[in-house]
Amino acid sequence: MTSRIKRFFNYIDLPGQINLIAILAFLVCLAFPEIEFNELIRAVFILALPVCYLIFGAMRIWSLHPFLNHEYWGWLKTTPWKYPQPLPLGNVTLGIKDLVTLLIATAAMRYFAFSFHPNVALFPLACFLFTFLVMATYTISSVGSQRTSFILIFCFGFLFLSVKWFFPYTSLFTLGIMYAVSHWGIKHSLARFPWSEKKKKPNYLSRFFITRKTLLQKTLVLWPYDHLKPVDPKPKITLEKGVLISAASAWFLYVIGSLMSSFNISLKDIALIQMFIYIIVSLTCILTRLIIYTSQGTQSPYNILVMIATKRIIFPGYDKIYIAPLVAFLTGIIVPLGLYKIGFPMLLIFPVSLAIVLFVLLNMGPTMAKWQLTGHYYISKKIKPIPGVFIQI
Repeated sequence: MTSRIKRFFNYIDLPGQINLIAILAFLVCLAFPEIEFNELIRAVFILALPVCYLIFGAMRIWSLHPFLNHEYWGWLKTTPWKYPQPLPLGNVTLGIKDLVTLLIATAAMRYFAFSFHPNVALFPLACFLFTFLVMATYTISSVGSQRTSFILIFCFGFLFLSVKWFFPYTSLFTLGIMYAVSHWGIKHSLARFPWSEKKKKPNYLSRFFITRKTLLQKTLVLWPYDHLKPVDPKPKITLEKGVLISAASAWFLYVIGSLMSSFNISLKDIALIQMFIYIIVSLTCILTRLIIYTSQGTQSPYNILVMIATKRIIFPGYDKIYIAPLVAFLTGIIVPLGLYKIGFPMLLIFPVSLAIVLFVLLNMGPTMAKWQLTGHYYISKKIKPIPGVFIQI
């Protein structure tokens, strides 16, 4: 009997086990109505169920989409699988089983939280869909349609605003629309399988512990051949993508200000908070662009002595990489002041300014490929060779 129970619990997944416990507790309450639930137990159950479904929503797509599971991805490439055939481990999108699981969780939450607000029963469903859509957006942006991912990103802003308005059914409607978009995006990402190996996300944590010798052993070519290898002339960030990233950043800065207004914060304080976020993000992006263009083993071929001897301060062939950060910095100062002078709405001044600054940084040349191929720079040694380490070229 014990082995059968173990096999049964191994057969059903973790959400099913949680729902089974909720159903058993519900049946016990119906069979023994004189038993009153302890308020502490009720509170623990009300808090635990949404947290569990917050995790289940992320794991639902994390465990079944090949892009997020590298071992599954590698194995699936060796099989004749092609879309629209069903995936071996199960469908990534939601099905009848997920619907039944969510309905049971909603009913259980409604029963145990009847003394609270009735909308509390929708928390497990909302938590599940939220984390599911976050992971779906990340997956679609990596191996699916960029436009679909940005539609989802903009919808997240509307979702947060609906929470501000305290309209739970509006939030669920928004989540439903977002799931419909993500459903199409997930199907489109699977239709592109097999994906390029460049799409695999590296383990960034290991970079903090990697040694110089290990890095050399993993490098196929050393200086100066790493700078002389072929370069893809296509820009990594297209004009369309740059516009969408800028607009999405401005949209979320506006959403932050709009959400703060619901907490009875004055308009002046909201503008100050937006200005602080705007300054931090703008300066970080400007410095990031400078670091990217100057940390690729490239140095200026002109030192101070050459500048004095030639009586030249600016060398266009190299200094052109500073034009975009300089224009973005000046734009970041002039645009907010100009918008304030003309009486632009306070909540929109810094979001619009942030969009313009990011657009300049993302779309103003030179592109990285053009800089690597035509820039007037000196190729410096990023890593010095280690005796006894041989790299095949």
